[in-house]
Amino acid sequence: MTFIAYASVLIMNEKNDILLVSEKKEVNYNKLNLPGGHLEIGESPMEWAIRETFEETGVDVELTGLIGVYLGRTKTSFHYIFIGRIKHGTPLWNPNEVLKAEWYSIDELKKM
Repeated sequence: MTFIAYASVLIMNEKNDILLVSEKKEVNYNKLNLPGGHLEIGESPMEWAIRETFEETGVDVELTGLIGVYLGRTKTSFHYIFIGRIKHGTPLWNPNEVLKAEWYSIDELKKM
């Protein structure tokens, strides 16, 4: 059995809004997600979480903790979810990677 590894970063601003991306890939088109993506050979989970976040949002992040490691719904993937903060940059999405990257308040997310 082949496993796929993912890593994502939960980033909050000073108002406790959460940075989310709208997925571009057909299977998850326009679904909100934390910035992140797939493992590339030779990277640690922390390195790929930082790289994928930069590729999707244009911000450099510092990881401040690990929220958890979760088994995917199909049980053929696992997902590292880190918490981090922006070191440099303002979120601007990469149109080659995602549809958009925006801040969402907890109240907005509860209403969705």
